[in-house]
Amino acid sequence: MDNYLLFKQAVCLIWFFETLVLWPRFDIYFGPQVFPKSLFTTPFRIHAFHLLLLTTLIFLFLNCYSLAASFILFLCMRYLFVSGANSRIATFGAVGHICFVTAAYLFFFEAAFVLDPSHTLALFIQTVLAIEIGIIMLSSGVHKYFSGYLHESGFEYALVNPSWGKFFFFFKKLKPSSWFFKVNNYAAVSSELLIGLFFFLPQTRIFGAYLLLITFLYVFLTVRVNILPLLMMSLTLLYIKPIAFHFPILNEAVPQFVIPEAAIQLIKAIFILYLALYILITLVRMLQMNGKVAIPTFLIKPMRFFIRARPCFEWSVFTFKFTHFFIKITKVSKRTKTITATLFDGFSKNYRELFDDPRLFFRFIHHHEASFLLNIFAPLSLARNEEMEWYLKLFIQKIGMYVKSFVSESELEDTVIVFTLMHIKKGEDAFFYSPVMNFFVDVKSGEVLVDDS
Repeated sequence: MDNYLLFKQAVCLIWFFETLVLWPRFDIYFGPQVFPKSLFTTPFRIHAFHLLLLTTLIFLFLNCYSLAASFILFLCMRYLFVSGANSRIATFGAVGHICFVTAAYLFFFEAAFVLDPSHTLALFIQTVLAIEIGIIMLSSGVHKYFSGYLHESGFEYALVNPSWGKFFFFFKKLKPSSWFFKVNNYAAVSSELLIGLFFFLPQTRIFGAYLLLITFLYVFLTVRVNILPLLMMSLTLLYIKPIAFHFPILNEAVPQFVIPEAAIQLIKAIFILYLALYILITLVRMLQMNGKVAIPTFLIKPMRFFIRARPCFEWSVFTFKFTHFFIKITKVSKRTKTITATLFDGFSKNYRELFDDPRLFFRFIHHHEASFLLNIFAPLSLARNEEMEWYLKLFIQKIGMYVKSFVSESELEDTVIVFTLMHIKKGEDAFFYSPVMNFFVDVKSGEVLVDDS
């Protein structure tokens, strides 16, 4: 735990600046249009929440009232990235999950320091977190293996996808058979499996941490996943060699509320039980997704109860089924039948859109926008036949909510938003984007028409 203060300050800085970035667009991502049960229905509530969150992060950064601040932060992150998951457009996937998990462990660490001055409980929780990181990375590696990463259906689709790849315009020009993509795919699978295995064992954990740091530095440089790589790199601070630095703090002392040894052992037992259940559920869900194994009936209810308390995430990020497409968006007048605005066309000007419409550019350059579109469109291609009716209802509900974020009150009557599904295909010498289907959404009524001609 030598680098704990630096770790805490690093994640506080990340969240602080991310909060400032999101503040002007907060109602788009967390307001009632996309999150029906949202508490943030007025500008006053939005501003009050941000002031609370920023103040909490400042207190944590300075090590003042850290237990209370970490608890407030945990509640905020759970609300933002967990609450209302079934009725909102998105909980922002891996980014939201890591924000929630990191905030939870910050609170666990702060509580452990207060309850046990010997720090044995904090060291135990550090081990629990290491196993969680191991599960995440191992799951991600397994999903990539089964999704075809070793058979030319891997990271190249993310790199050339304008919704995800930072340098898609460069990578798109490379031959799909390029050695560069093969190296990326084999390195992704092998490094994630190695990191997962390394984090399970205390003797190899430090190697896993350095490999995790390198992996997510590369992710940060090549694809858009918001603050996920920064948070993952910050987590490595807990497992690498001590760094003789942290930012100034105001309070060195930690308040103590010492509990009996038996209570500490009980807390450890609860964490061990939690890990056992988490590993079991992860294995079952992994087999269900990759091995097409049905969940035993007696496990369904316990799994649902566990997932409500501790949301699980399928670590299949940047696999083919989520990266082989992107969505173009245009605004059409119902009266004149003409395009009145191009909202997103896959950055066809290679980011020169910044000078045409900075507001739209910064909206679509952000991970949250790609996450919205992924959560709306991806389930349609993943649903089994018996689930299709339910997924179609969900699709219509979500896309009807989403389109309202593009128009003002005066445009409601006369606007149709057109979503064009663009499939990424491999040619002999380069990748190309091919339109597959158009979805016409009447903003006023929410009616959806499909043209696949």
